[in-house]
Amino acid sequence: MHPTTWATNALAITLLSSLAWASKGTGPAVGSVAPDFTAYSFVTGERTRLSDQRGKVVILTFWATWCAPCRQELPNLEGIQEHVGRDKLVVLAMSFKDSDETMRYLKKNAKQSGWKLTMLVDPHGDIADRYGIHSIPHMLLIGRDGSIAAIHSGFGDDSLNALVPEINALLTGKPVQVATPQ
Repeated sequence: MHPTTWATNALAITLLSSLAWASKGTGPAVGSVAPDFTAYSFVTGERTRLSDQRGKVVILTFWATWCAPCRQELPNLEGIQEHVGRDKLVVLAMSFKDSDETMRYLKKNAKQSGWKLTMLVDPHGDIADRYGIHSIPHMLLIGRDGSIAAIHSGFGDDSLNALVPEINALLTGKPVQVATPQ
């Protein structure tokens, strides 16, 4: 296949996927209990259940390998988790609809790179559907009680500046102040 044809086909698939996500509706709101799920780590094969994380602050982020902002976001989240400590804060990075071949590559790369994030897979998008995910990266901050404290779509240079005070509030038991819903 000619490279231009491949690029055009990839763009068309990405656009169609985005349109399909946009039509799926909305997910849980800030203040509601985060829908529970069990997913497996594509690195270790271990299963992770969201409700088993109660007592910790959870950053649940939906991402994909083809999403450049997602790839920028993950190392920053890993740094936050490392700084705070996994006993207080855990990042669950949910890969969404990446191919089996991509997942094998990621598994190898994750082991070599020593990633500390809990790298989960949602191959059919069932978990993403329950959360009403229509764009990525899409991040939810979940408090120690399992309720959603904040929701963020996208990632940019100012994203961390908004996230840090929210995490600090959750760690100290204060209400999260979100300037603008995203």
